[in-house]
Amino acid sequence: MKKAVSIIVMIIMNILMISDVKACEMSYD
Repeated sequence: MKKAVSIIVMIIMNILMISDVKACEMSYD
């Protein structure tokens, strides 16, 4: 169970980081 939770957390963190990068790129335009 703990492994699945940590994997989900990692995926969520990756999505947040990607969306943050996209937001930064958009604000630079």
